[in-house]
Amino acid sequence: MKLFLHIGANKCGSTTLQHALKANQSELKRLDVQQLAAWGGETAWKLAAASGTLESRHYWTRTRNRLSPAAFEGLRGQLWADLDMELANSSAKFVVASSEHIFAQYRADRAAISMLNEKLKERFHDVKIIFYYREPVAWAKSLWSQRVKGPTKATETYDEFVDALAQEDHIIAADASLECWSAVFGRENIYASAIDQGTRQRGSITRDFFARLGLSSATIEKCAVETGRSNMSPSYSALKLVRIANVLEKNAHLPAGISKKVKQVALSRRLASYGADFPAHRDEEISNRYRINHRNLATKFMN
Repeated sequence: MKLFLHIGANKCGSTTLQHALKANQSELKRLDVQQLAAWGGETAWKLAAASGTLESRHYWTRTRNRLSPAAFEGLRGQLWADLDMELANSSAKFVVASSEHIFAQYRADRAAISMLNEKLKERFHDVKIIFYYREPVAWAKSLWSQRVKGPTKATETYDEFVDALAQEDHIIAADASLECWSAVFGRENIYASAIDQGTRQRGSITRDFFARLGLSSATIEKCAVETGRSNMSPSYSALKLVRIANVLEKNAHLPAGISKKVKQVALSRRLASYGADFPAHRDEEISNRYRINHRNLATKFMN
């Protein structure tokens, strides 16, 4: 059985791919391509949580509050037991899994990545790692957007975020972490590609992903998602409003229920696209910071 594991990165089309996997589950199953309930279905979140890293513990027990500390500790053993049971009852030739949290939470933790490799190699005869990344400036803006509107409920301004951009190095400076994945899994098993906003909107990332699974051109066209169901960032103006609501909620000046309503209005389809674009005065600084990292991704891993 062969595994195709999409590990991220954050804000690089993962929502689009996971929607495509869910939407085409029946067609993929007909083609002997299986998604695993043991790993959390099309989002494979449990495989990220099973890393056991401090980042993973904080995210799943506090930021998302999806697991209790005891459940987090017990997940690793239970996940592999559940997987073995699921695989024992499967006749599929291929397994596919996608979680942007894998790259964010395993990072460059050699021990955690090696343990994952060992567990996977015990169960799959071939493992391919799929990774997508973005141009650094757009990537940074999208990461701040997610921090503000997502479960983190960040209160920092965009300028404050850029001032402390080193906290995102594990994602944007992805070449260092990907080098560790390459050392463990073998560079020949790492597939990396750059994407942009247009790539996601046109469904090209979905086509690229399914092509890497070895599906036929006709099947790829049938499965490609063109609906724009990606986790697109709202306008800068909408995000500023959401950030202010986060600040007021954090300081107990705004009840959580009202704060939620304000955010829903700001992020509604009608309003989210209106308003000013992101400021460009930090673009060159961001670009220069990650220029070498971005070049390394293109020269060492892009294929």
